[in-house]
Amino acid sequence: MFKFLENYFTFTTWEKRGIIILISLTVIVLLAGEVYPYFKPVEHTDKSKYDAEIKAFNDSYSADNPVTNTPVAKNSVQPVTMQAPTITKHKEKRGTEFEFDPNTITATQWMELGFSEKQAEVIDHYRQAGGKFHKPEDIKKLYVMSEENYERLLPYVRIVKQKRTRKNAEQ
Repeated sequence: MFKFLENYFTFTTWEKRGIIILISLTVIVLLAGEVYPYFKPVEHTDKSKYDAEIKAFNDSYSADNPVTNTPVAKNSVQPVTMQAPTITKHKEKRGTEFEFDPNTITATQWMELGFSEKQAEVIDHYRQAGGKFHKPEDIKKLYVMSEENYERLLPYVRIVKQKRTRKNAEQ
């Protein structure tokens, strides 16, 4: 039985050498971070140069503050006031209302209803691609139709039912 365990828990000569090399490299890498500062060259800085720059900055800042026209004390921190940006919601222009069939209305008539030229083009492309309106509530599925415009135009939508003939069904 010990022979069986010995086969699984022993290393060959090459495996032993590999483990020793791997452990040695790991120790070198870990110690390199600790030893590196001792080999780094020391930079000698002239502290008086930095002190002169700090003094020049403080002197220029301690003059009257151009924003508030009040004297600023040396080494004091002034609060910065920022105005919040104003967010304006896009206001849709209100067109004239009239009864219309969304399946037959032109882009110009959509613009008369208060839509922009681009919105009218989008609706026209939808219809050219085969989009149909079967009931007045179907105009809500247009993504250029806002809730406000939908509520405003819904009472004016009149969809004319087309009779299906054999020629229309084949097309």
